[in-house]
Amino acid sequence: MIRNLIYGTWRGVWDNNLNKETNINKESCFKLLETAYASGIRIYDTSEFYGNGYAETILGTYSANNWPRESYQIISKIQGDRSPDQIEYYLRKSLERLNVEYLDCYMLHWFTEYTDVKSILHTFLDLKEKGYIRKIGICNCTYKQLRYCYQILANQLDSVQLEYNFVQRNNGKIPFVQDIILPFCHQKGIDFLAYNPFAPILAQKPEEIIKLSDKYNKSSCQLAIKWLLYQKVKVLIGTSNVEHLVQDVDINFDISEWKPL
Repeated sequence: MIRNLIYGTWRGVWDNNLNKETNINKESCFKLLETAYASGIRIYDTSEFYGNGYAETILGTYSANNWPRESYQIISKIQGDRSPDQIEYYLRKSLERLNVEYLDCYMLHWFTEYTDVKSILHTFLDLKEKGYIRKIGICNCTYKQLRYCYQILANQLDSVQLEYNFVQRNNGKIPFVQDIILPFCHQKGIDFLAYNPFAPILAQKPEEIIKLSDKYNKSSCQLAIKWLLYQKVKVLIGTSNVEHLVQDVDINFDISEWKPL
C-alpha cells in the first residue's frame, strides 16, 4: 500500500467537458482505477463539481463492484457557494453517486465572498456526528482562512489541500505555502494534500530536475512526487494514461540531494 499518494479524478478523463476532447470512455476510467488500486493507491479524491457529478459516479460504480469498502478511502468536496442548509442534501447526492454510506473526508472546495465559512464548518461537524463523514478538510485557502477554520474546528480540522509543487512553493494560486502554511499544518497535525505536482515542472523544465532525471534515470513526474514526499505531504496524482500512472507510482528510490538528514 502506498499511504501518501492519492489518485485524483479531476484530470481530463474524468470531466464531462474534457472527456469529449480526450475521447476516453468509461471503460478507460475503470482501467485507471484498476491500475491505481493494483499499484497500491488506496485514497481517491473527487468532487461534486468534477463533471457535474460524473467523476463521483464513475468512481462509485467501479469501487462498489470491485473493492471492499474498508480497503479504500474517498475524499469529496462541496462548493463554497452552497448555503449551509443545502449541504446535507448535496452530501447525500454525493454518497449516492459514490455508492457509499459515508465519506472518509469531506472538504470545503473553494472560498468565495459568499462562503458562510463558520456555518458550513458547523454543519460539517453535525454531519460527522451523524456518521456521514469521518474527517473534515478545506481546500484552496489562504493562511488567514486556514487560521480561521482552525479556530472553529481545532483538532477536528484534519486536512488542507492546496496547489504545491517543486516550482510553485510560495508563488502558486495561494502565496507562502511552503514558508507559512505548510509549517502551520505540520505543527497542528493537519494532513497537507498537494495537488498539481506535474504541470509547472513539465512546462518550465527546471535545470535541477533535468540534471537529477538524467543522473537517476527517473522521469520529471517521479522526481516531482519524490520531492513532495520529502516535504512530508500527501500527493495527488491525476493522469488519463495508464502507463504514466504505473511509472508515476514507482517511487521506491531515494534522491541523496533531497533526502532529509
